[in-house]
Amino acid sequence: MKIMSNWKTVLNDDATDWLLEESNPHVRYFALRWLQDKPETNKEVVATREAIAASVPILKLIERQRPAGYWGWDVRCQVMEDSYLRLEYDVINETVVDSKAT
Repeated sequence: MKIMSNWKTVLNDDATDWLLEESNPHVRYFALRWLQDKPETNKEVVATREAIAASVPILKLIERQRPAGYWGWDVRCQVMEDSYLRLEYDVINETVVDSKAT
């Protein structure tokens, strides 16, 4: 990974300490990896990745994940029913078909 060595020259002050604050592990991770060029195996990087996994935004994302491993609505796993039309997903042809027409 190429280290970003000249980024400080465009700032009025050194932001390194702020970017490395533990209160924002998402930013800290990239500061450790990109600005300090620390490897994935570094104990600070590992601890920061663990902090990211335990952070509120990530926990909220995981909470919304479906049991099958996806987010949102997956047409392959559900049938849309309407009083006028019933649509099903044809997995083999990867198309939506009108089951009333068949």
